[in-house]
Amino acid sequence: SLLDYHSCAGFDWACNVEGSVAMAEIYKDNLLIAGMGRTGMSVADYFDSAGIEYTSCDDHADYVNCSETIGDFHGYVIKSPGISPNTLPDSKSIKIINDVELFMRISRKPVIMVTGTNGKSTVVALLEHVISGAGIRAVACGNNGLPVFQAMNKDVELYVLELSSYQLENMASLSCVSSVVLNIGIDHVERYSNMQEYMAVKQKVYTDSLICVYPVNRKKEIEYYTDINGYISVGDHGEVVYRFDDETIFRNDSRYCAVSELALTGNHNYLNICAVLALIEPLNLDKQKVNRLLKSFKGLPHRMEIVCQDSMGRNWVNDSKSTNVHSLRAALESQSSQVCLIAGGRGKSEDYQQLFEDFSGVVARLILFGEDARIIGEQAESISDRHIVNTLQQAVGYVGDFQGDILFSPACASFDQYSDYEARGDDFRNLARRLMSC
Repeated sequence: SLLDYHSCAGFDWACNVEGSVAMAEIYKDNLLIAGMGRTGMSVADYFDSAGIEYTSCDDHADYVNCSETIGDFHGYVIKSPGISPNTLPDSKSIKIINDVELFMRISRKPVIMVTGTNGKSTVVALLEHVISGAGIRAVACGNNGLPVFQAMNKDVELYVLELSSYQLENMASLSCVSSVVLNIGIDHVERYSNMQEYMAVKQKVYTDSLICVYPVNRKKEIEYYTDINGYISVGDHGEVVYRFDDETIFRNDSRYCAVSELALTGNHNYLNICAVLALIEPLNLDKQKVNRLLKSFKGLPHRMEIVCQDSMGRNWVNDSKSTNVHSLRAALESQSSQVCLIAGGRGKSEDYQQLFEDFSGVVARLILFGEDARIIGEQAESISDRHIVNTLQQAVGYVGDFQGDILFSPACASFDQYSDYEARGDDFRNLARRLMSC
């Protein structure tokens, strides 16, 4: 069965013994953890518990500097995703991998792999919810915030891996039950020379997948960028398409369920559900259980989260996870009426002009804050009612008596004023509830 399937794929790590024992025998005293954040610490904890010797480095003052350590190292470097490959020495004496690659070489459990520019976290959370609820113990981990080596301590039958392009860069062990690239939008332009390079990294998830799931348009043609209408699951079972159309999700040409039955709302979420259904197609889960579980999933914090409704009946929507134009576009496509949009932060050199032109009938008021507010504002001439402020608190104050919902979807990175998108979203939630008394 698929649950007997494991990820060992003939690499030089011994597959017939416990992974920790194989590592101790082959790479003893020859492992370096580069970067001691949450990911690096989870690997270190695993090594400590398994009695495996290693060294570590980090740019933090409490550690030896990585650039100095790696230059003299011979062996395997387990690199944190945030460390750019361009900063590492070009040396034949080191083999660069990351925590997920290490996990894949050790784990004996089946995995599902999810990547894409937007929607990854919602899809892996929904996969965990549906698969676990249907009777297979699953855990979502990876780029979603739970490092894979922390997930290894859990009683798990199947892992759902959220993978960023940064993680895929240093991965070769890609055996999995099913995999998907949800979509491709402009992101991480500072890391890749062009979109083709970015796409090639994302598509690595299909390398050794039993079931490949691709986004498709209405003609059932593979389409990663725009006009995605559903997802096609391709494998030994043939081809199955899950698509959203006219308030209904279809499996091939048969009605699967009405979107009115779902707790999640918005076209982007209906597409996320199509992706989930395509990914679990080979697991043969009970349809009635899956439907009940889909209907009970209410989404994740900071992803189109309604944080409150004020005395004027306006919904305040927290979409702080939006860090690029692609995700803001998805948020605006889900709106059924005009909104006051709060956006801004540290931009990613994207083109905002076309976005604002496309949604000038949806964005009735635009409030921009943060480091690149003025740059973005110069591209928003199609929105006549627009304001530029410095902080999120000022932005919330500028909403005033606007008649309609307030959408906080920054389309920018948070690092100009916040530690991450979660801290930014928490601030918006608190400001809305405190200043609007809702």
